[in-house]
Amino acid sequence: MPYNVQNAGNMAIEKNFSICQNEFAVSHIPSTILQDNLAPNPSFEYGNELPDGWIHGRYAKYVWDNEYAHTGNKSIGIVNLKPSLPQWYTADLIPIDPINNTYAFGAWYKYYAPPFQNNFGGIGITGLDKNGHQVGVTWVLHLPYIDNEWHYFQYICNPYFNQTRLKEIKYATLNLFYWVWNNANSSEGIRFDDVFFGKGEFPVIEIESLRGFFGIVSVTVKNTGSADAENIPWEINLLPVGGKIFSGERTTGIIEKLPAGESVTIKSDFIFGFGSAYISVMADGDTISKGYFIIGPLLIEVT
Repeated sequence: MPYNVQNAGNMAIEKNFSICQNEFAVSHIPSTILQDNLAPNPSFEYGNELPDGWIHGRYAKYVWDNEYAHTGNKSIGIVNLKPSLPQWYTADLIPIDPINNTYAFGAWYKYYAPPFQNNFGGIGITGLDKNGHQVGVTWVLHLPYIDNEWHYFQYICNPYFNQTRLKEIKYATLNLFYWVWNNANSSEGIRFDDVFFGKGEFPVIEIESLRGFFGIVSVTVKNTGSADAENIPWEINLLPVGGKIFSGERTTGIIEKLPAGESVTIKSDFIFGFGSAYISVMADGDTISKGYFIIGPLLIEVT
């Protein structure tokens, strides 16, 4: 469902926010695309009291310093969290044409600590009309927690714009979030650096199928986009519902290259256990899950 919040700052307009599955995430930015980065001050290196081109909301402490940086000397962050939707966002409107161009938005991010319960960091894009009024909702995409190191997340923006009013969208703002549902641990927080927003051709990674066999889960991953993808992270996880998994509970890997339009098969380590379990697969940002009953190495799909 959408969530209504008041966006503090120079724009001071009401925005609708909605959480979304990461269905159009991609893993690689071609170097030629990076030359056309439309995000202002993307590495947050320049500014006085605030980084040039960026402002922030309320309900948290906002940091901009050289304590952490993915590249260069500085990054921005959100700490001292309270139940709310604290965010950094672009100060000026970015002209776009989503009818004739495909856009991608991505950022490097670093969690301070594992998010508490349902809290998460996220990024989102807001479409606006010629008068600067919001068109549709801001789709907040969840940044997966992996560890406390820097990681990159990027997604295709066009499917998240209001498709029935696409011709009205003339501008965009970029939003960097930390969503706090009820409470947050004192150690929680997030950093952002090296933001990218631009138009071009991009890969789109989708999971086509998941099948359990005798001791093995086999998954077909396809690049349905218009550009080759590289270094695609994937993982296969088994979450026991009843019983126990003795081996094959988690398998991870990297697809080094996946050309546009082609598919590849990834497989789990050998699985052995007893009882019910959900098998969840993530490739880049796309996810799929199914229920199975496991008897030793035998995997029986639950429909």
